Amino acid sequence: MTSSTPSDPGSEPAEAAAKPTRTRKAAAPKSAAAEKTATAKASTAKAAAPKATAKPAADKPASTRTRAAAKPKAAAATGADGGAAPAAKPAAKRAAAKPKVVATNSTSPVAGGGVDTPLAPAEHVEVQAADPTPEPAGTPAPAQEPSNDDYEKLLGGDTHNPHGILGAHPQGDGTTVVRTLRHHAQNVTLLQGGKEIPFESTYGGVFSAVIDGPVGDYRVRVDYGPGAVYEVDDPYRWLPTLGEMDLYLIGEGRHENLWDVLGAHVRTYDTPGGQVSGTSFAVWAPSARGVRVTGDFDHWSGAGTPMRSLGSSGVWELFVPEVGDGTRYKFQILGQDGVGRERADPLAFSSEVPPATASKVVTNRHE
Repeated sequence: MTSSTPSDPGSEPAEAAAKPTRTRKAAAPKSAAAEKTATAKASTAKAAAPKATAKPAADKPASTRTRAAAKPKAAAATGADGGAAPAAKPAAKRAAAKPKVVATNSTSPVAGGGVDTPLAPAEHVEVQAADPTPEPAGTPAPAQEPSNDDYEKLLGGDTHNPHGILGAHPQGDGTTVVRTLRHHAQNVTLLQGGKEIPFESTYGGVFSAVIDGPVGDYRVRVDYGPGAVYEVDDPYRWLPTLGEMDLYLIGEGRHENLWDVLGAHVRTYDTPGGQVSGTSFAVWAPSARGVRVTGDFDHWSGAGTPMRSLGSSGVWELFVPEVGDGTRYKFQILGQDGVGRERADPLAFSSEVPPATASKVVTNRHE
């Protein structure tokens, strides 16, 4: 009976001893889980070790190889977690691109666009040019022969650039072709440097001759028949008489001395063959298809003196030798409707007494 009494002093130590035993048995699984957690942390620390060692390695001379070896491991460890595996691709691309950048072998190609260009070899290699006899710099290309349509427009006064056909034109082979417009002429001869070179009839009233080298200063002898042989200058070998500033101001509408550049002006030039006197004609006709000057000097035909257009300024100009004071003249203007009309010079210094309407070449001698 006494053994079953709860207050027995001998039973309390037994229960106290039993409780620690049960506590240790229950705590054993917890320590195993802790061991697993510690093991996982240790493995994680080992995997992250390359990252930690890569930073202080910058102070060491051999850190380059350490970093190069650490990058693939870090990428592999990161990829195992499933979060940053694609980061390994750019690293592979950069590693593959390095040999192309640092290639210095003379036989290695250099990638550029879609074409691989080899580097120049260290030793000199003789390369033969594609053309063994290239044309020297500044040599004009062979001039294209005018077509029949070009000649027809020239003869009909429907052209902006008669100087593109007439006058002297250097060729690519070192020769120069000279063309002159002489209607009804039987024979035409080029006079240049003491030589006489016959012209050949090319088309209509156009005659042409070919000489070696540049033509320089020249004259033309025109034979119209018995008793009608003339030695004259060619209007189409002269440069424009208006400068770029004049054309600019005219285009802007701000030229304050139009009478000095437009109209008719007698001019004299010194040349190797002697003085040449004539009259420069200029008129503003921006909508014209072609302009010709005519007067007493060509029996009012206008067929032999088409004028050139000076760009977008609307000004047409031509210097005609052998024309002086007192000569009557007009402009033949071919409109956009294809109709030609004769007009007096709006900036002429003198004109005929009405009802006559022709303008007159006059040199202003007012002081």
